[in-house]
Amino acid sequence: MGFLSRLFNPRSDGAPEQAAPRQSSVNNAVDATAGIIEEVIGTLSPLSLKDDFLGLRLRVADPVYKALLTDSSFEESLRLALANAQFESLATGKIEIADGTPGDGDSPLCDGKVGLSFIEAAAVAAVPVYSSAVISVVNGRGSLAEESYTLKPDSKKSVYHIGRGSVSTKDAYRVNDIIIKDDESDEAVAELNSYVSSAHADIVCRDSRFYLKATRFGCRALGGSATKLIRGDDVFELRDDRSLHLLKDGDIIELGKSVVLVFNSKEE
Repeated sequence: MGFLSRLFNPRSDGAPEQAAPRQSSVNNAVDATAGIIEEVIGTLSPLSLKDDFLGLRLRVADPVYKALLTDSSFEESLRLALANAQFESLATGKIEIADGTPGDGDSPLCDGKVGLSFIEAAAVAAVPVYSSAVISVVNGRGSLAEESYTLKPDSKKSVYHIGRGSVSTKDAYRVNDIIIKDDESDEAVAELNSYVSSAHADIVCRDSRFYLKATRFGCRALGGSATKLIRGDDVFELRDDRSLHLLKDGDIIELGKSVVLVFNSKEE
């Protein structure tokens, strides 16, 4: 019986279950998380890791495993385990929790409920260099101060701030470049906008490519509102305010739980 089976079906003799104390449930969740991390390290151990791995991606659709992987303590515990196993580059690299069924390119963990794969530097090289990009709202899911915003990598500007309203005083004075309207007259749209922080996320330009980064106010793991990046059937939530997530043409950016933007690019 697997560790999650033991978590939810601890009796194997057919006897009726008694209500477990709350602390027992907490301990079982901790044990289950440790089991997932043990499988990750066990899968990596035989491999000869290359320097061009930028991090790890864990793909999960099962709601029980998803709850464990998206708990705020999971990433910290996994990074510590990677460091202890001497996978230093992975311990300090990107860790993505992607929403979706594990595919053929994933190493199966937890009886196939979780898929493990690498984020490779080569994947960045495969993304075209863009001459410009446009940010706009998807089908009325929120509203911008302008119809759309054009980003140009050849300008002197390397960071575009995204937030509700033109100015934020969270932490420090910050002027937003991509402005979610804070004076929307349509009540339904204004409600959508209200879930976006005044200092929610950034789009960073490096080497003519664009990356999405959350601030702590746009990161649910840090007590803010959620920021998600959606690409096809893959959905993953930004779990920290440090990692850069490469943007590709057609990517969807969800701010809070309601405002939806699309990233459209033009190649050089």
